[in-house]
Amino acid sequence: CWATDDNPVMTIETIDRIMEGIDDPDEEAMRRYGIFRQVSGRIYKLFDEKVHKQPADKVFDASLFRTYWNYRIIDYHPSKPWYVSYVAISPRNEWFVWNELIAKHDNKTTLELRDEIKLNSIMEEDEEFNRCTLIDPLANVKQTNTGFSVFDDLSMGEYGLRRLTPADTKNTQGRMNITMRLKNSLICGVPGNNVNRNDLTETRYGVYLPTIWFLDNCRGHIDHFKSWRYVDWKQEAVKAVRVVKRESEKWNDFPRNLEFLGALNPAFYDRKHEFYEPSRLFQGRRAVV
Repeated sequence: CWATDDNPVMTIETIDRIMEGIDDPDEEAMRRYGIFRQVSGRIYKLFDEKVHKQPADKVFDASLFRTYWNYRIIDYHPSKPWYVSYVAISPRNEWFVWNELIAKHDNKTTLELRDEIKLNSIMEEDEEFNRCTLIDPLANVKQTNTGFSVFDDLSMGEYGLRRLTPADTKNTQGRMNITMRLKNSLICGVPGNNVNRNDLTETRYGVYLPTIWFLDNCRGHIDHFKSWRYVDWKQEAVKAVRVVKRESEKWNDFPRNLEFLGALNPAFYDRKHEFYEPSRLFQGRRAVV
């Protein structure tokens, strides 16, 4: 199959101009390079396991990752297992998905699940770089037998999860931010290579392109990002009136977690510690001589 770039009559500039109106990278790959990919209906078409998956034994260093901002995201479900993502954000604004947990509550209490989530972390709860734990807002629903919600059970008390925060599940910008990071990772190729070579300093990320990497021990995240798709509506009556396909409920757990974090869109910055110094100005009443 000949690629369009092999056409001896057309210049690269002409081909670029023809292709500039094509937004879908898979359509461009087929029309320009003759590359046909098995990505039909995929939500994250830019996810490439060969690039985005990184070896944990070479990238992960617990002492180094403790100096990064650490986030946990919990996809809470009342009946099915909870899917927990662990993400570290480096000073170069690279996201590393370094751990995952599928917490099954068949024979465990909420407090036991809480402790399992903490056990898989590298940060103590009160440490400064344990930035936040996001959870699906469904966890805020009060339980009729206790009057407390799962959110309450996880967060309250001496051993609760610190900085537990309901995720913004309605913000569609989260998916756009994840897509941006996936695209930038394809440009950079490897972690640590994300200096913006166009010298376009962005106020939020500085001189670094925001990227995302998945360590190879996070098999669930990798499989979900490869497999999450748009599918047809089940009811024939709905198919007749809906042009846009729906998101599959299968394979959506870990991608939804990262979209929750993408909606928050944290960017690493140096926190300057300001220590209290007593005022040198006179305070009080002078003695009367």
